[in-house]
Amino acid sequence: MEASKKNVVLLCTEMLMNRLTYTSRSFYKQIDNYTYIYFNTENMDALINHINYIKLRKPHAIAYRLIRLESLKNYPNSFGARYEDALRQEKMGYESYIEEAHPDNFIIGAFSQEALIGICGFYRMTDTRCCHRGNIIQMYVKPEFQKKGIGFTLLKATVEEAFLIQGIEQIELGVMSNNLSAIKIYENLGFKVFGTEKNSLKVDGGYIDLHQMVLFK
Repeated sequence: MEASKKNVVLLCTEMLMNRLTYTSRSFYKQIDNYTYIYFNTENMDALINHINYIKLRKPHAIAYRLIRLESLKNYPNSFGARYEDALRQEKMGYESYIEEAHPDNFIIGAFSQEALIGICGFYRMTDTRCCHRGNIIQMYVKPEFQKKGIGFTLLKATVEEAFLIQGIEQIELGVMSNNLSAIKIYENLGFKVFGTEKNSLKVDGGYIDLHQMVLFK
């Protein structure tokens, strides 16, 4: 059976595939030792009601890489990184942090039926004068799961985890001025704009500003 517009595609490992119930999946394909599961979107309510938010660890590294590449490809003007550059990297920086279970730099993942459908990261500044600060990075939810409150909960889980780190007093982020849905999520959690970098990106002859936002503990 081929995928159609009525299906949402999720990725998981063979181990996770074995833990899925047959009633919760429509069909699947095995490609390069990974399983692509096609859920019928008519059952989206059931999927959304069973979202888990956890810190990514070594077994999640490949799934993280794939969803990060997907985010850059789907929304090239919402991130500073470029899909083409990331694709050429043998290993992304956060793949190493995930594999090492880095205490200060991490990714929180949103999982539906144990497949990764959203990510949000945190990076702590390293300078001793600035290490009370950190940044939210790489916020992304798969299109089929957007506008359902998952992004807000994912961000909230990341912020809560970051403030558990000793010494973290404020969390900052940068968001493109045209990314209105993300800005709304950040504002709803209490982030405030404290500056704007004019003409931060030049895309197709036009410019996009970058808003800097902050949340204090």
